[in-house]
Amino acid sequence: MQITSLLSREDQHAHDASCGACGEHAPVRLWQTLIGVVFVVNAFIIDGLMSHGGTVASASALIGACVLGYPIVMTAYKDLRAGVLSINELVAIAVLAAFASGDYKTAGVVAFSC
Repeated sequence: MQITSLLSREDQHAHDASCGACGEHAPVRLWQTLIGVVFVVNAFIIDGLMSHGGTVASASALIGACVLGYPIVMTAYKDLRAGVLSINELVAIAVLAAFASGDYKTAGVVAFSC
């Protein structure tokens, strides 16, 4: 099993379009990020404006967190299958833990910040 670190990587390379398999970051498209952020921000707005909007806000945050978290979790899974440990696994654990606790807004924010 190979443990990688951004500070101690021996095989430094340029991050370009062919960098999908480097294991350092999840491939996320701009449109996917924007859609996820809109749903998560919408959840915060609904929670702030409506006193009984909990279910709608949770549904919106769930959709946004799924859109934002899917690439991270899949990249972490592929890294683990390849025997590589990186920051992706830690972020995936944080996103999945927020999902398990039912805090979808936190899951969306964590997935967006990565």
